[in-house]
Amino acid sequence: MQGLSATAVALSPHALYIAAGIHNSLVAMAPDGRKAWSHPAGGKVVAIAWRPDGLEIAYVVRSGHRLALHLIYGNGKRDMLIDRSVRAIRPSWRADSLALAYVGAGGKAIVYDLGHRSRRVATVEPPVSGVAFAPKGPALAVATPGDVWLVHDRGASAVERGTTETFGWLNGRLAVTGPPGLTSAVIRTFSPTGAPRGSSDVQGVVLAVTPKLVVVRSGRKTLAGRTTLLTTRPAATVRDLQIG
Repeated sequence: MQGLSATAVALSPHALYIAAGIHNSLVAMAPDGRKAWSHPAGGKVVAIAWRPDGLEIAYVVRSGHRLALHLIYGNGKRDMLIDRSVRAIRPSWRADSLALAYVGAGGKAIVYDLGHRSRRVATVEPPVSGVAFAPKGPALAVATPGDVWLVHDRGASAVERGTTETFGWLNGRLAVTGPPGLTSAVIRTFSPTGAPRGSSDVQGVVLAVTPKLVVVRSGRKTLAGRTTLLTTRPAATVRDLQIG
């Protein structure tokens, strides 16, 4: 970020650009630091999600005591208000780019259908603390304090109850971590339908689960399984954390 202070960031598909909340604007930058465009957001941008096909960016902006969800074209044009009252939680795009999940002000998970301009509330009791569409297919993972659910057209089913610390999609599976022990944590994985697929121990505290790697804090270092993560702290390569 060239030393700039950002309130939220997101990579475009294929990491060609980065979108960032800087001051009270949404800014798109090329990898060499060149500014592609800047859009006045009217407040602090607190969450950003780039559409998988790159055509639009969803972002949440805080203006006073209100949080609003907007969509804007990937070239910085045609900003559109989607919901004027949401929570400061990162939205998630469905893999086909035709739907967007976010958390409304009442703490419910909402799926917005771009084609029909319609909304559907997920059948999960609020408050919702996170949403994540599967990298393929329509499965939506929804987190509430301690629980993780999978939402399909036919309803919702709990895959983990009362012990969730972190969740995300890893190698096409839903990965859920429980509260860390003294030296390690357990990652459990599930298929997009909720069937258990295995578990693995990791040394340290799991900070995030991404489609290709797990980010772990071990002592003073931040580590990433299956790749080296560049951070402000020393980074190191750890053993392969692919599960299964």
